[in-house]
Amino acid sequence: MLFHPDHTVYRTPDDDALSYRDIYFDSHDGTHLHGWWVQPEGDSKGLMVIVHGNAQNLSAHYRGWIWLVESGYELFIFDYRGYGKSEGEPGLAEAVEDTRAALEFVKLHHQGRQFVCGQSLGGVLLSSALAIEPALDHRLVIIDSAYSGLEEMGRHVLSRSYITWPFQWLAYPLLTDEYDAVDKVTKINSPLLFVAGSSDSVIPPNNSWQLFDAATRPKEMWLVEGAGHISVFDGEVMQKALLQYLEDVPVSSEYSAMKIYDNVNRP
Repeated sequence: MLFHPDHTVYRTPDDDALSYRDIYFDSHDGTHLHGWWVQPEGDSKGLMVIVHGNAQNLSAHYRGWIWLVESGYELFIFDYRGYGKSEGEPGLAEAVEDTRAALEFVKLHHQGRQFVCGQSLGGVLLSSALAIEPALDHRLVIIDSAYSGLEEMGRHVLSRSYITWPFQWLAYPLLTDEYDAVDKVTKINSPLLFVAGSSDSVIPPNNSWQLFDAATRPKEMWLVEGAGHISVFDGEVMQKALLQYLEDVPVSSEYSAMKIYDNVNRP
C-alpha cells in the first residue's frame, strides 16, 4: 500500500549537462544507500535535500528540481532501501531511519545553508525523522502534499475503487499511527512551509491544512488552485515564489500565514 519502488533510470544530471556525484552512505543498520549530489554552476546559494515520494526512484523525482539547480542551489536526493541502487527491502520504520541517515550525512558534509523538502510519503518520513532528531535543524522544512495520518490515508486509498471500497476498514488494523505526521510536526524546530494543490486527487489538500494547523511556529501554508499531487512547483511563478522565500525565510516564533494562489499561479 505504501511502497512502489523500481530500478529504472529515468533521467540523470548528465542529460541536463549538470555536474553531480554518486553518493553512497549507510543507514543506521548498515544498509547501503545511494544518492546524487548535484552542483550548480558558480557559487552555491545553499543546499536542498529532497525526501521523495513512494513510487519509482530518485531518477524520476530529480526531474522536478532541475530548475532549482539551474537557479544556483545544490541538490541532494537519495533513495530509501529497496529503491534504485539502494540495497535492502522497503519498510516504514526502515525508511524513517534511512531519512535520518541521509540528513545526518548531509549535515556532516555541508556547512552552508540547508533546506529540506519531503514530498507525499516523503513528507511523513521527514516529519518522523526530524521529530526523532530535533538537532537536525534546517533553514526551512517544506512539507509538500503529505498526508496527516497513515490509517486515514489508507482508508482514502481503498475508497477510490468500487472493488476495494468495502475493505476500507482494513486500513486501521494493517496500518499504524506511530508515524502520523500530524503528531510529528509539533516537534520540528525549524521554520515550516506546507504546500498543496487544490486538485490533488491522491492526497486531499485538507491533510496539509491539518498539518499546518498542528505545527509549531514559524509556519506558512501555500494552497495552489488547480495544482495536482506534488505539482505545486511545476510552474515558473511558483518556482520564483519559492526562490524568493528561500532568501528570506520568516524566523519569528510568532509567525503564521496562509497564502492562496489561483490557477494561473498569481497570489
